[in-house]
Amino acid sequence: MKNPHLKFFLLLFIHFSFSIALPAQEKGELLHRVYLIGDTGEDLFAGKTLKGLQNDLLADSNSTVIFLGDNVYPKGVRKALDIYNPIDLQKLTLQLDLLQEYKGNMYFIPGNHDWHKVGKKGYETLLNQAIYLEEYVKEKDFKLANLENGVFLPKPFGTPGPVKVVLPGDILLILIDTEWLIHKSIGMKVGVSTEETSIVEEEKRFWKDLEEMISGASQREIMFVAHHPMFSIGEHGSKSNGPDAGNALSKRLKSQELYGRGYNDFRQKALQIINKSEKSIIYAAGHEHNLQYWNNQDEKHFIVSGAGSKHTAYYPKVQYKRWNLNLSENPDQAVSLIYPKVKKKVKGKHVETGYFIINYYESGEKEIIMKDSGMSDFSEDGLLLWKD
Repeated sequence: MKNPHLKFFLLLFIHFSFSIALPAQEKGELLHRVYLIGDTGEDLFAGKTLKGLQNDLLADSNSTVIFLGDNVYPKGVRKALDIYNPIDLQKLTLQLDLLQEYKGNMYFIPGNHDWHKVGKKGYETLLNQAIYLEEYVKEKDFKLANLENGVFLPKPFGTPGPVKVVLPGDILLILIDTEWLIHKSIGMKVGVSTEETSIVEEEKRFWKDLEEMISGASQREIMFVAHHPMFSIGEHGSKSNGPDAGNALSKRLKSQELYGRGYNDFRQKALQIINKSEKSIIYAAGHEHNLQYWNNQDEKHFIVSGAGSKHTAYYPKVQYKRWNLNLSENPDQAVSLIYPKVKKKVKGKHVETGYFIINYYESGEKEIIMKDSGMSDFSEDGLLLWKD
């Protein structure tokens, strides 16, 4: 080639072409995609977020969607003779009807509001929701891949789990009911796996099974889903020193704040089990009505995806409170807030609804993506927060 400048730019172009194309080639085939959305139970009519989720799922049968609790506000599915029962059912069937033609996997887990907002009728309202949901998807001839195995977990209904499901792509999905652990501690009725099992024995079994599932997992990826998050800069993590400290013991036990006795006891025990694992783990939860992503250098990812139908404020300063610290002595397990990056309190009206998407690839890579209603078009790919 006679023109040395032309030759230089041609070589430069080829170099950058391969540099850009190489990551896509290495990533390989998409093995499976998981959608994470929580606290969807407020809407009587589908808004932008639920419609966006519907569009994504109907075009993506190689996927799983997980509803992370608080599926019906304010107090779950109340009994048939209750004046509010038709409204409760409308909120639940709204979500279901959007996905009648969906051909992937769909799972619902309960949150505190599904337990009658931590009320005395909690076990009853949870059973109402679980039974109605299971019967509805079969009567309406849903196309779900997991229809025969059930869509409301854990089972038996009203028990803590853990339940494991192996998803395509060699992904171990573990589903639990964190509200059970809080609910049982205040003497309210909860379910147990057998009639002969006491609540104390049920909890011991839960922790034993959970540790064995995670430590003994042969799958290369683990996703662990619950309603209550491990870390948060939302309202449930915003209190300074735990105002329930001066209240009755029962209120401290059933507190839905991160520092609450029952809640914090779960967090510390679960974090110990997660931190001991050498595998990459994604822990996803709802509860806070916003979108957050935390991680550490030890391949542990913590997602808050509770903005399915509501949005509330961020309180960025509370990321440094004691309950937002990972108490492990390993510095690699110290958590960092990756999203959102805010410097001052953001009022609820500025926080968008939305959900998270996890892409798992043949190469072993994964992507953590956030989509919110502030995007001009839900057909957009979303905001990439993590890629490995």
